[in-house]
Amino acid sequence: MASPVFSIVIPTFNRAEEVLKAVESVLNQTFTDWQLVIVDDGSTDDTLARLSALSDTRVRIFSIAHCERSAARNFGMQQCTGTYICFLDSDDLFLANHLATLEKAILSQPEMHVFRTGAWLSTPALNAVRCLMEKTDDSEPFPFECIQTFAFHRQTIQDITFDTRFSVGEDLHFLLQVGLRSEICSISDWTVVYHNRAPVTDKQKLVQYYKQKLYCIDDILLWNHHLILAYLHRHRSLASLHMMKLCRTNPTHIILSTFLVLQSFLRYPGSFLAVLGQLFQRFKVRAM
Repeated sequence: MASPVFSIVIPTFNRAEEVLKAVESVLNQTFTDWQLVIVDDGSTDDTLARLSALSDTRVRIFSIAHCERSAARNFGMQQCTGTYICFLDSDDLFLANHLATLEKAILSQPEMHVFRTGAWLSTPALNAVRCLMEKTDDSEPFPFECIQTFAFHRQTIQDITFDTRFSVGEDLHFLLQVGLRSEICSISDWTVVYHNRAPVTDKQKLVQYYKQKLYCIDDILLWNHHLILAYLHRHRSLASLHMMKLCRTNPTHIILSTFLVLQSFLRYPGSFLAVLGQLFQRFKVRAM
């Protein structure tokens, strides 16, 4: 059997309802030469049972011991046979023209090997809005903000994997590795819906989130010497300030948070003060 044009990898963990909607968005693609690789990352709900009811021969389902999404994506990549590899999180959606839009760009620009479309950002209780496609200032993450919009020629990423040390920012880590090697073709069509889930309210989980984020950003800064550095500095500073804010209700992290805040200020004073100024202005507006 000939290899498909696209392989799509969906990792999922305990999202039985959401993943079926993500799968349906792939099944509804107007371009039909694709393969879907679903990796159930050790779910304890009925995710696997519900996925097993799918009958489309283009869909392959794997179940592995729980090891987080970086490892699940890496496993999925190993099962792919398509010329181009795409990723879709189990709570996000492809619009029906997503693969057709990518395929049209691939045919028109055969010298390129990495393509991306635009994403709609959907927030609970709010309407979906289009994410920016173009860089507007040095703090913008363009073009590294949404891995769900990308298609990678398999040869481009044959020796690049998601770093399993990170459970936050691992997609940015991956994309920046790709960006060091390959030019990215941006397509001005918005074909992905990224669901911005409700914010976490558990303080302990938030502390772990920001610790992981800082851990990942600091690793990127060791080898990324020119791509979106202002963005990385800003988010490194912002994450450390959020850590300090959380210590009001979780004093066990005060020493660590103080160290991270001072570290951010000493390493990136300009970015740190700019973020602090923005937060102060936001506080003033709310207080009025």
